[in-house]
Amino acid sequence: MRPDAPPAAYTGAGVEPSRGAAQVAGETAAEMAEGRFVAATSRADALGAAETSAAGLVAGWRAAVQGDGAVRSVGTPAVLSSGPNAVGYEVAILFQHGEAHAQVFVDDKLRVMSLSLWSGPPTKTAGR
Repeated sequence: MRPDAPPAAYTGAGVEPSRGAAQVAGETAAEMAEGRFVAATSRADALGAAETSAAGLVAGWRAAVQGDGAVRSVGTPAVLSSGPNAVGYEVAILFQHGEAHAQVFVDDKLRVMSLSLWSGPPTKTAGR
């Protein structure tokens, strides 16, 4: 558990899905799809900032979507998980010739705790 976890986390209650958290996840995925990697990382909390840099996102983006062509659409965030520190969302990103998905974990302060991009359709499994 992170040092600044919300008080409810210590009693077993976690960060619940919310419109605000879903909006942060969707906007973050859209910023990546638009090539705005600095903007996508600007929402990070201390853990997210330590884990993800704009340069790291660019490298991950290139590896995950190489050869997929232009972005066609960004999907609606779907709840992936809810835990003591963050609620996770998965967002599909469709391309001309393929698909990828972003996994965005948002804390109780609506900051991005973790952000990753994976090739292929959504998996409904964190870290894949």
